[in-house]
Amino acid sequence: MRELVTIIGIMVLAGVIGCSSSTTSVNLHSGHGSMVVSVQWPERTRLIPAASESLRLVAANAANYREERVIDRPADSVTVTVVFDAVPTGEITLEAIAYPQAGGQGVPQAAGRAVVTVVAEATAQITLTMTSSITQLVITAPAPLEIGESVTLTAVPRDTQGRIVLVADGQITWTSSNDVATVDADGRVTAQRAGSAIITATDTESGVSGTVNVQVQEAPPPPPPPPPDGGRIAFLSDRNGGEEIFVMNADGSNVRHLPTVSGRKDEIAISPDGQTIAFIANGAGNYEIYTIGIDGSGLRRLTTTSNHDWGPSFSPDGRQIVYFESINNQDEIFTMNADGSNARRLTSNSSMDVMPIFTPDGGQIVFSSDRGGNYDLFTMGTDGSNPRALRSGGENEWYATITPDGGTIAYVQGGSNYPDGGLIAAVNRDGSGYRRLTNPAGYRDHRPSFSPDGAAIAFASTRDGRWAIYVMDADGGNPRRLTDGTANDRYPVWGT
Repeated sequence: MRELVTIIGIMVLAGVIGCSSSTTSVNLHSGHGSMVVSVQWPERTRLIPAASESLRLVAANAANYREERVIDRPADSVTVTVVFDAVPTGEITLEAIAYPQAGGQGVPQAAGRAVVTVVAEATAQITLTMTSSITQLVITAPAPLEIGESVTLTAVPRDTQGRIVLVADGQITWTSSNDVATVDADGRVTAQRAGSAIITATDTESGVSGTVNVQVQEAPPPPPPPPPDGGRIAFLSDRNGGEEIFVMNADGSNVRHLPTVSGRKDEIAISPDGQTIAFIANGAGNYEIYTIGIDGSGLRRLTTTSNHDWGPSFSPDGRQIVYFESINNQDEIFTMNADGSNARRLTSNSSMDVMPIFTPDGGQIVFSSDRGGNYDLFTMGTDGSNPRALRSGGENEWYATITPDGGTIAYVQGGSNYPDGGLIAAVNRDGSGYRRLTNPAGYRDHRPSFSPDGAAIAFASTRDGRWAIYVMDADGGNPRRLTDGTANDRYPVWGT
């Protein structure tokens, strides 16, 4: 048992009546009155005041009158009468002090006091009742529950001074205001549906109640399953009406929508650890760069300039993002930390420098630039130094992707504008070894992305009518469609 808490309540009712000998024989002296004190002991249903075993009654006035009586608790719940005779007239203070042991022994547990007016040759009748000391039931509100979740509440009885009052088992009853959450006899609350419910606890002996508001919310969607050996592919689709981000397994299974922000989404990238997606959206007016967890958590806006920001791509260690920004009708390349801080401009010229990516060793940036007329593939240092053209093929070359070993660059060849598409080609890291991987006739291929092992390429194609996501072997063989083609699915990026 917990240490005894020294709290009980004592209620004293005092009054003055005329002289009476019908119930109690009182020896009255001239100029004096008497008091008859009736002590009503409660049932032994509460640890306190059930733990009180005796009372010390002290009658005193402002002069020198003082008289005490000690009464022990009877075996049964009965009224015990105590007589004070030859009590001086006037105001008498009657104090009742409760003790845990018989004979008024032990540390006092509580005290009650009342002023009684005694008149000559009359008997004052006083009823003293041991009452519940509970004035409040305190219930701590739980955290919001999810549907199906349970929690056991505790109602703590306290007195007017906030001190704990012990109660026996089974003295508290529980009810709920509705079916949002149910509660059993032990205070165990179970969430049933979204909303809120008022849970009420009531002490059956004192009648004191306490309430708490329990909030119930829908369970969050389960986390995405771990990716299969082939990793995940993120892509853009208008299957929900506007351009939105979707994620699927590398075999085309488990397609799920990734809610982000309002506005059109475009140009996505996956971090090296596969846990974060970077994208652009124009919901804030300009196209700005955002990131979000693969599980839909941690949405963050990274850029807040008055210019359009495009084409984010992660560094091999995931700590930086390279992108390009439209400044005075020119596209320039920047890097920034993955949290959006420390933006640094790498290019500054009259050309369009676009679609940058880091090489897997983190030592260079591959990008496209029209500084030679068409958009050609270039490399430069991560600080923007030493830009060098890889090749000049006479057609636009953009949307580069590079194998994990850094040996091969695949890209889109052709098209007069970014969204056009063309064919997919590849070259060695130094620009040599040009080869076509696709040879579209009457359709377009777009946006290649190497698999994490470099053995396959995901890409978008209109070869079956609408834009759909396909994969093929790294040499261009064995193309197969992953999405059904009933919507426009494009811009795939392959992550771990």
